[in-house]
Amino acid sequence: MSHYKSSAELKRLSKEQLLGKYSTVVLAVMLCFTIIFFIYFFFFFATFNLAPTLHSIIGSIMQFLMGIFVGIFSVGIARLSMNIACDKPCHCFQVFHGFQYDADKIISIQFILLIIGYALQAPYFLLSRLHAKSPSGILFLLSSLAFIIGTGVNIYITMMYSQWTYIVLDSPDYSMRETLRYSRECMRGHKGRRFFLALSFLPLILLCICGCFAPLLWVLPYMNVVTANFYLDLMKNRNTNDANDTNNTIGNHIDETVG
Repeated sequence: MSHYKSSAELKRLSKEQLLGKYSTVVLAVMLCFTIIFFIYFFFFFATFNLAPTLHSIIGSIMQFLMGIFVGIFSVGIARLSMNIACDKPCHCFQVFHGFQYDADKIISIQFILLIIGYALQAPYFLLSRLHAKSPSGILFLLSSLAFIIGTGVNIYITMMYSQWTYIVLDSPDYSMRETLRYSRECMRGHKGRRFFLALSFLPLILLCICGCFAPLLWVLPYMNVVTANFYLDLMKNRNTNDANDTNNTIGNHIDETVG
């Protein structure tokens, strides 16, 4: 019988695993933040004197490329978090793992997920622009409805594919499609659990906002290790269920043979 750990159990376990390792994970987060900051800093000065329209177009492209970049980083962060959760050696430079490990597949997966996200929000942006040019109650209601539906579907899809970074590491032989399909299979019946686990971090996020985001250096690694433990717990129960199904199949075959 499956027994999945509760959010409280996953968090307690993650806190224990992080003891003595915070210097490593904080340095890893600082590395990521520093690189991303310098990229945005360079972009700001490179486009400072451009016309507003051109600046907006280049900014949108830059935002998309940064989404790809962050996706590659997320695999490295998953590697570091999994090593902590599995009590394996870890160091801050593991956050660059995605840049050296099957980067083409990682980029392809992140590209698809970003396109889906942009497509879901496109109706809202279109309707809100129309509303800005010619304000009307109908356009406001339509844009609000488009935002709610787009956000809801986006959250659902995000939860469905939330395990892809770990699957990339755990099953390197899987193709892009197989990775996404396996994430869908693993999350069948567990999207709600994963969503409420994410919601449970809201108080910590609010604390980070009140603390001028400085606590993120400690909160983000904690959140990442919790989600890594969620994946490990998911796989543990999945493997147990598969083993039980195999044993039941063998048992039924024996019974039929004896009978």
